[in-house]
Amino acid sequence: MTSHQTDIELSTGTDYETLAVHVATLAGIAEAAKQDAAALVRSRTRVYSHGNAGQASDDAQIQQVVGEIAAWAYAAQAVTLQAAEAAQRAYEARIIGNWAINGTEPPFVWRIGNGPASGTR
Repeated sequence: MTSHQTDIELSTGTDYETLAVHVATLAGIAEAAKQDAAALVRSRTRVYSHGNAGQASDDAQIQQVVGEIAAWAYAAQAVTLQAAEAAQRAYEARIIGNWAINGTEPPFVWRIGNGPASGTR
């Protein structure tokens, strides 16, 4: 395998779709971890014995850690959305290319109106 090849099979879309779902799930987990960390710090009434502020929520070191979690969560979401948009554009280009070259009708969801005529499907 060369450096520009991947071991993910992209020709059928199935493996890519599975990967996309897992990446989106991980981005959601990261967001939940950020929210949980922030809620935990906000709800804490006592300061840590080695804390450098009167409240845990005002401790610069704790703010830094929660900020790093937030940054990673944001990055995971951004990467997920960028990858999904690129995959959607590639899919759309393939559908349009297939129609332009082979005259293959687009899938039903691509047809103007997106709905069946009354009484048909």
